Amino acid sequence: MKEHMNMENTLKVREELWQNVSDLSDEQLNTVVVPGKWTIMQVLDHLYLMERAITKGLSAAIASGEDHPTELKPFLLTLDRTRRIDAPAPLVPSAVRQSLSSVHAKLDQSRAALLQAVEGISDEVLERRSYPHPVFGLMDVKQWLSFVGVHEQRHMEQIKELREIGGALLTREHIDMRQSKRFAMWAGFVLIVLYLIKLQLTASGYIPSRIRGSEWFLGLAGLYATATLLISYRHSDRARYWLYYACGTFCYAIAEFVWLGLLHFNLAHRGQFSAAHVLWMLQFVLYLAALFNQYKQNKRKLTLRFMTEILFFGVIAFAQYWFTSLLPLIQGGHTFSMGLAGFFLFCSSMNIVLLSGLVILCLYERNSMPRSAIALLIAGFFIRSMGNTVIMLLGDRSFISQWYGLTDLTWFVGLMLIGFAGVAGIPKEETLLTHYRLRKCTLFDHRLSISREFVPLLLGALLLMIEFYTMLPAFLASLLFAAVGLLLIRLFLAIYEGQSANLKLRDSNANYRTWAENSLVGLFVVRSSVIVYANRHLECIFGYEPGGMIGHPVEEWLEAEDIKKYTDQLEKQLGSGGSPRFDIIARRLDRSVLYLEVQLTTTIYEGEAAQSGVVLDITERKLSEQWLIRSEKLSVIGQLAAGVAHEIRNPLTALKGFTQLLQQGADSNRKYFEIMLAELERINYIVGEFMVLSKPHNRQQLQAHDIHHILTGIIPILDSQAIMHNVSIEIRPPREEHLVHCDENQIKQVLINLLKNAIEAMTSGGYVRVRYDYDELKREMTMHIEDEGPGIPQEMLARLGEPFFTTKDKGTGLGLMVCFKIIQAHGGTLEVANRERRSHLEDNELTLHTDKYQINMMYAHWVHGTLHDKEVFELYFRKLPFGNGYAVCAGLERVVHYLNQLHFGEAELHYLREQEEQYDEGFLTELRSLRFTGNLHAVAEGTLVFPNEPLIRVEARTFEAHLIETALLNFVNYQTLIATKASRIKQVAHDDILLEFGTRRAQEADAAIWGARASYLAGFHATSNLRAGMRFGIPTKGTHAHAWIQGHDSEEEAFRLFAEALPDQASLLVDTYDTLKSGVPHAIQTAKWLEGRGKRLQSIRIDSGDLAYTSKQARAMLDAAGFTDVKIIASNDLDENLILNLKAQNAKIDIWGIGTQLITAADQPSLGGVYKLVARETKEGYEPVIKISGNPEKVSNPGVKALYRIIDEATDKAVADYMPLWDEDDVEQQRPLRLFDPAHPYRNRTVNHYRAIPLLQPIFQNGEFVYELPSLSAIRAYHEEQLGWFWPEFLRKLNPELYRVNLSQAAWDLKMELIHRYQAPN
Repeated sequence: MKEHMNMENTLKVREELWQNVSDLSDEQLNTVVVPGKWTIMQVLDHLYLMERAITKGLSAAIASGEDHPTELKPFLLTLDRTRRIDAPAPLVPSAVRQSLSSVHAKLDQSRAALLQAVEGISDEVLERRSYPHPVFGLMDVKQWLSFVGVHEQRHMEQIKELREIGGALLTREHIDMRQSKRFAMWAGFVLIVLYLIKLQLTASGYIPSRIRGSEWFLGLAGLYATATLLISYRHSDRARYWLYYACGTFCYAIAEFVWLGLLHFNLAHRGQFSAAHVLWMLQFVLYLAALFNQYKQNKRKLTLRFMTEILFFGVIAFAQYWFTSLLPLIQGGHTFSMGLAGFFLFCSSMNIVLLSGLVILCLYERNSMPRSAIALLIAGFFIRSMGNTVIMLLGDRSFISQWYGLTDLTWFVGLMLIGFAGVAGIPKEETLLTHYRLRKCTLFDHRLSISREFVPLLLGALLLMIEFYTMLPAFLASLLFAAVGLLLIRLFLAIYEGQSANLKLRDSNANYRTWAENSLVGLFVVRSSVIVYANRHLECIFGYEPGGMIGHPVEEWLEAEDIKKYTDQLEKQLGSGGSPRFDIIARRLDRSVLYLEVQLTTTIYEGEAAQSGVVLDITERKLSEQWLIRSEKLSVIGQLAAGVAHEIRNPLTALKGFTQLLQQGADSNRKYFEIMLAELERINYIVGEFMVLSKPHNRQQLQAHDIHHILTGIIPILDSQAIMHNVSIEIRPPREEHLVHCDENQIKQVLINLLKNAIEAMTSGGYVRVRYDYDELKREMTMHIEDEGPGIPQEMLARLGEPFFTTKDKGTGLGLMVCFKIIQAHGGTLEVANRERRSHLEDNELTLHTDKYQINMMYAHWVHGTLHDKEVFELYFRKLPFGNGYAVCAGLERVVHYLNQLHFGEAELHYLREQEEQYDEGFLTELRSLRFTGNLHAVAEGTLVFPNEPLIRVEARTFEAHLIETALLNFVNYQTLIATKASRIKQVAHDDILLEFGTRRAQEADAAIWGARASYLAGFHATSNLRAGMRFGIPTKGTHAHAWIQGHDSEEEAFRLFAEALPDQASLLVDTYDTLKSGVPHAIQTAKWLEGRGKRLQSIRIDSGDLAYTSKQARAMLDAAGFTDVKIIASNDLDENLILNLKAQNAKIDIWGIGTQLITAADQPSLGGVYKLVARETKEGYEPVIKISGNPEKVSNPGVKALYRIIDEATDKAVADYMPLWDEDDVEQQRPLRLFDPAHPYRNRTVNHYRAIPLLQPIFQNGEFVYELPSLSAIRAYHEEQLGWFWPEFLRKLNPELYRVNLSQAAWDLKMELIHRYQAPN
């Protein structure tokens, strides 16, 4: 059942949910809270309750047997409660602590019950029945089941995100934080002990008063506090308030040391205002900045409120200190300078302000920092304020000097407490799991947030009352107390009402947001024609990841003809205030068509006017309507066709009868009568075809037929039309006969129609190619008919087959419609698609990409009847190119394409027929049916390979093995050579970016694109060749030519215009005139111009001159101008040798453009690969053969061989490549391998613990392609993995170590035996 399968698919979500909670303890599951105020355990319990409720409702509804039952009201009311997170029972999860095992069992039970509720119910019943939901309207069973999945997916994502963030922090920082906290604590204790020792020594008279030790310790205490506060700043996600506190304590420490200097040099005395006092005042400004950032931690737009509170507390504290402390001293005759008096008032008042602010934070905003840290800060500033108060209360200087020890002690203790607050601010390990600072939200938290507004008023009122009491008579003060108290009560009531309303509004917004996110319809909000909100369902409709639609204009997804409809409806809605509802056509992310029903309305989003919309996906409904319309048209056409057919058939029968009578009496013209009867029969058949329109499913004449035989029977009918259109029809016959049950005449009609369409599509001539595929598993035959026409627009392809829809000027569309109906009536499918257009020399036209002597040898085998004898060839090279230590295998993909398309068409056969050898027609007939039917094994592309080991092994008929030799050598030799050169350059360039720039110097077009591919798989990052980029998916890069500069009045103008055209990809060529005097300065000017428009210059390119000197100077100029991110590209006939030299000179080059030297392999233009016969088939099996030469390196290795890479298990590095005969089993049995150098047998070793990796992989088996070609990115990754298997000594550029390729003992003995046999005297 479909719904059952949908539920089974959602089990993956359930499994992922368990994986994210299975390693948590029951304590964590019952305490850690996800967004939504529930613990993780309550989330799991909620899923259980919801599944149980839905199961109960669906079971009752299905049992009722009604399509729209009314007994669901209690059930719907229960579901309605799920929308409220604080809803009463039964769907609010239990607050009782539970264990994971118990909830796991309950969820398994509820899921099984839910599946059982719909088990056995037919799809027809489930699709017919819909059950109402109070929010989403009618929903069928599938939607009800999805309702559970949506909630489960949401909860799983929340838990997963919580775990991912918390777990990452826990493993990365907890050790570092633990060590930092321990060190800071010990340092603080040591400083306190030293200060106590200092006090004892001072009291004992061991330290003279002139030493001023207190100031030194105060400065050290300030530095200690600075250090601990900076540690907290580092470990608390860079919370700025810690940084401001640290700056304040550092300012205090500097002030102490400045004050010590002034006293030491007699530049100031204790009663004098100085620069140190300015720094002491500055520290409080920094403390206020820290306090402001704490306020701002979880709030916004607090600047005005914060400044009001600071001024409120500051004015009261200032007045309090003035009237109670400073004014009595002045009235008593004590003298203060204005600066010193202002200093005392400012510092004392700011201490009170800081204390008040910290008390407020401690009471209502605990999560701004740890409570212990806030408590220590409060204690520190309180004790410091005591020292300031002592100074204010003491007026006589001599008397003050007696108490300076007490004030120093209070300041030292206050600073140490502030420092310990920094230690307490370092997060604890256990708090890192809850990185979101999530906690259970209770009623107490709401009341505490409401009381937040009361605390400043209470503190301020308290201070104000104290002020009244000290300044006014008792009676007047009492009256003012009463007035202030009544005012406070009124303010408290207003604040409480406002906060309560805000809380309700916030809960309402949260509930609405939850409903919107989990809605089964699409919802969006548009502001200034740009989407600012889209719910998950809408993103799923359009195929976007979460958040992917935000910031895009609505018009981006609409069809061109519907953009005006949308804008008109939007203007109508804005003008009239209505809520228009309309249908539009849109496009998904993958550009597939969507039919949507949209309803718009006005709304307010984040305080600004916007438009919201509800979107319903009606694609299935629209498609159903279109099929209904199409079926109606077919019905009408069928009735019309049947009537016309009956009207024509009667006179046609009469004509046929009279023609037969005339034929009996006219023997001399019998031939003409036969032609007339054949044509009449043909007309009769066509008339009969009209009946297909009225009875398209009539398959009365189904018999087993060979489709290829049917096709060859109609080709003569179409040849004349093909010749008139200069079209050749090429047929690739199937490998064997496959019979298909069909109506022969109807299939003929389909093939004629399709072939005629293909011929008429090519107005300038071309080829129509027909080939077959047979799927053994599905027992299906697929016929491919391909033409070389211009193709059909993508938007029209979907409409092919509709009645009266055609792409021809005079067509009716009925022919293709009949073809669709015939194929459908046979249980098949007819698909029309555009294929990628190829050049005239692509892989399917490379059959004659061979040397003539291959054809001559094939002809000789045909003449002597040995064409079917099998032979084994190996493709290998004898010497490593470029003096390198390895080569990189490449070219297999083109070999595969070549062999898949290998066949002789009429054009190739016609060309061979005209050769001077005058090949026999029977030989050409044999070639017409030739396909590759052999076995081919090859080394994967990207593999590191070495001399004399087979890259490709071919086992095939002599006919095929000889034919493919030239092409295989051509493909593999060139691409392996270029890949090796590219890898060699990559080893020198290391992590620098490499660009392939060689197209214009390559040996023609094929060399350019396949060379670009070979360089990319070996480590290059991009190419300049767009054709290679389009065909292989290689990234493309480019700058501009010198001609662009020369074509403008000035270099500066050329740069500016180029950057204006491509502001996001601007790369400038700077060596047209003078690189350092003109090019780079003008590039810097252009970079500044781009910067002013919010863009960045990407790079500059240097193509001539001394690249080392020029690049270093250009780098210095760019850096001095502030463009350190602008890259420098170098080109100019670079290769690995020049790059190595430039790096040795410390050239400042980021990107290397390699062209001629790479694409032509200039220092060694060929690989020297060979294709040698190693065995031939005899009656006894394969007989090994050898090629002997006077040059020892040209002696081949006989026999069919395997190839293994031997990896040492101890080092995981390659030690050698091993070539045994194909029937040896030493490697499979993991026997010890004896590796020896054939030239020097005394150099040998035995490998015991190894891993053998087979390098030759099966690509074709009996002509069938059995290999899955990897992507180019996968080949790049595989090549990097291969490099990791080898020691650096084998990979280095200069004098690499020789890597061993060893024959097995049996293979070596076979080689020696054959050499002695053929060199022995006769």
